Amino acid sequence: MGKFADETFTAEVDLSCLPVLDESGSNWVFWKDIVYGELISRDLYDNVEGLAVEVLRPVVKDGKTYTATDTEFQNPLEESVAEELVRDWKDWVKNEWSAKTIIFRALPPTVMIEIHNQPTVAMIWITLRRMYEGRVRTLAGTARGGGNYYLIATMFRTRFDASKKNASLRAHFAYMMSLRQQYIESKGGIPDEIFIAALVASLPTDKFGAAMQGLYTWGELTNTELTIKMITDTAYNVWERIQPLTSSNLRLGDGDGAKKHNKRPKYTNRGHMFRSGGGAENVAPEGWNQTHNKNRRIKS
Repeated sequence: MGKFADETFTAEVDLSCLPVLDESGSNWVFWKDIVYGELISRDLYDNVEGLAVEVLRPVVKDGKTYTATDTEFQNPLEESVAEELVRDWKDWVKNEWSAKTIIFRALPPTVMIEIHNQPTVAMIWITLRRMYEGRVRTLAGTARGGGNYYLIATMFRTRFDASKKNASLRAHFAYMMSLRQQYIESKGGIPDEIFIAALVASLPTDKFGAAMQGLYTWGELTNTELTIKMITDTAYNVWERIQPLTSSNLRLGDGDGAKKHNKRPKYTNRGHMFRSGGGAENVAPEGWNQTHNKNRRIKS
């Protein structure tokens, strides 16, 4: 069955030498050869190629053990054979995680988003090949396919510099929304939870971290799915509260332009909201009053 997970990863094994796949796929051929060779050298061939999965998977019905391929439950296994099958299946699962660990350590987070939900190593490998095989790629990430992951990478690398003079949270969100729209137009959609993660990651934790953590905690406790609007509104609340402490031009009145640039945008409809990169003023999310006071600030 190959090496167990604890045999595969020992103190002397160093996976840092593995190349990391570029989001654009520019090093795909080189990356594939190195990582595939690493997997095969660790006796993980069956996992990468998806061999023997159903044959090894035990299924228990009415106290008897069958292979997953025995869909009619006609041939129960003898006890000794069943025990051996269970051991082999455990080895298979360990090897799956060994192979996943090798692959995941050689992938950037933006590509992980695309493949982490695949159920097996074989499906992960197939998905990666479909993403990059036969595509024209460039380092700039503008080629077909590669450009999509370049956009996601840009989302997760973008940071709002709250210490910058005349820093504009509104402009920051507008830029993030424009990246989201480019991705939607090029690929057809991006899950809200991924974009929300990018939004939160773009905000400095020393200023927005506590509020965002509180919002996530509230969502978990109330079983409420967070929305883009909740994230942007919460960020605006924090920014409006700390702005006098970080933007002297607002306290001293050094120009109307700077003041307007930092104010929360007023939205007349959802289309305006999307174009401006924020949340609609007059549509409070469900549960808003539980976490915010009448002045739209987070309750202390």
